[in-house]
Amino acid sequence: MFLDNGDGTNDRTGRSNLLANYHGYWIRDWFRLDPRMRSEANPDGLKALNKLLDESHRYNIGVILDLTLHHTSLVANSASFNTDSPLLNVFPALGEVRRHGEILANVNTRPDWYYPACEMDYGRPTAQMLTTCQIDAGLPTLNHNNPVVKDYLLKAAEFWMKANPGGAQVAGIRIDAIKHIDASFVRQLVEQTRRINPQAVIFAEDFGGGSQTVTTADILNTVGDISTIDFSFTNSMRYFFSGDRSWTGNRTNVEASSLGDIKTQDLSTLTPNWFANPDGVLTGVQNSTTIFPINYPASKSWITSLETHDAPRMRTFRHQMTDSQYAAMIAFHFVARGVPMINYGAESGLSVPPLPRNNGLNGLGGDPFNRQMMVWPGQSGFNRSLFETTKIFVHLRRNNPVLRYGDTIFLRPNPDRWNARPLLMLRVYPATSKQQPEDKAFLYAFSPEGGRFQFRLPAGVNRPQSLCDVQTNACIPSTEKQLYSVLLRPDVQRVFAITF
Repeated sequence: MFLDNGDGTNDRTGRSNLLANYHGYWIRDWFRLDPRMRSEANPDGLKALNKLLDESHRYNIGVILDLTLHHTSLVANSASFNTDSPLLNVFPALGEVRRHGEILANVNTRPDWYYPACEMDYGRPTAQMLTTCQIDAGLPTLNHNNPVVKDYLLKAAEFWMKANPGGAQVAGIRIDAIKHIDASFVRQLVEQTRRINPQAVIFAEDFGGGSQTVTTADILNTVGDISTIDFSFTNSMRYFFSGDRSWTGNRTNVEASSLGDIKTQDLSTLTPNWFANPDGVLTGVQNSTTIFPINYPASKSWITSLETHDAPRMRTFRHQMTDSQYAAMIAFHFVARGVPMINYGAESGLSVPPLPRNNGLNGLGGDPFNRQMMVWPGQSGFNRSLFETTKIFVHLRRNNPVLRYGDTIFLRPNPDRWNARPLLMLRVYPATSKQQPEDKAFLYAFSPEGGRFQFRLPAGVNRPQSLCDVQTNACIPSTEKQLYSVLLRPDVQRVFAITF
């Protein structure tokens, strides 16, 4: 993690770990590809990108570009660093902004392009802190209220959306660090992108936010017409399936985040959803305390994931997690609402050993140790079982629209033993759906402790012809009163296809 001097020694003058632009988020020129990603000597060449777009299109794959619009590259002599710092030898660009190589501004020549340095209080940040302060020491925050800066960034976004004339274009954009960017600018960006491509995929990253945070609710209300990454959902899955029984890993919290119930600034949000309105959690009905936005339908388009590039790898974060627990989490991810996003390696449990030397951002196994090389089939560390589980449920979701567009209802089994924590999730078309509401549904069943559980399908769902396990084809018989019994092994999920 120290810079290599080229003679077998390491530079330990302070230019050390976590300060290299290995992640691609310290930008100087918004109109050029990274030199390592160009296939020709021309610094403005786009042949490699255009080939990627065209070849991906042949396989019906859309390419989404990650737009970093908040900050430039590190500045060594900002308020965060002493001017005598050895970092001046490494980062001489002073937070430059360039266009096709031409230097337009840096923190000294055009200070109006940047917000003045201010300290972020991540414990209790104000709205002004979120949009004007540096998200990390030395990263200059661009001033989105400066019309010249705004015009530069909007033109850059348009440039990439039209990067391949006559060929396949970029399918959409991911807006990085959206809570740190002025909302009026983001609205303009979204409107411009929609004009270029009305079908463009647009989603945002509100790190740590999601269905249980006010910041995400505010973003969706003020920006609109975008999707978002639901970190609330991610965290509840990671904790619950790895055996953590804190509030985050509580079964009730998994259910609430899976329903997409969003928190509000109403006083009632200080109490858990199950306390304010138990029926809202048990039936999937919108919680009566949720006064804005009525987001349950919209939450079906939110991005859900097991891992992201900012979080430690799951099996480093919870190194004691078993294959069956991990497989149950994968299955839940693809059966639950939302748009599943697979961070490379998550499909086979990629991780690093939980050792002190692998301590990175946000803990053991965090950035940069969660960005290791991909492990392929046949290589050491590749988990074939988890890979096959991922394939099964990717295809299940792709072939069954109800898993994408259906409603989510949680059932209460009998007995509902607290120590067993049974999780029974039904995905079914609502009676008002334009789809065929009585075509097919799916039931996800899981219990950490295992056991036999009885349940009934909710009122309004007709008597099914069969409930059959999608992996074993074993079917559950029903009684005259539609009482069903499911046997669960500890930490092993079962998913049933329900046909009517």
